[in-house]
Amino acid sequence: MAHFWFVRNMDIIMRICLGDPLESAVQSFVLNPPEEDDPATLHFLMRITDLKKRFNQANEECFSLEREFPTPNSFLLHQRLDANFQTLKREARDVARHMQRHHITAHVV
Repeated sequence: MAHFWFVRNMDIIMRICLGDPLESAVQSFVLNPPEEDDPATLHFLMRITDLKKRFNQANEECFSLEREFPTPNSFLLHQRLDANFQTLKREARDVARHMQRHHITAHVV
């Protein structure tokens, strides 16, 4: 059962950070609904918000760099965007793992 919650948390974190239209805002989900004011819950909410912000900033930097120094086939842009995505997955996995240790689960509302 613990693995199920890890996978679910990971899925919701990734959907939020990638800007899934169903979860476009962090406010569209809750962590442990009955304990929303719990300090650990608020800590993870801030971590997910920060993760999304950093991912979006990194992607915007890639697009800015491509506008300033265009490459003929956009290979470098795609390579940088893929690196950002892999970093996001790694960091989201860490957050989901920590959430699992603290018995915090994400729920879409």
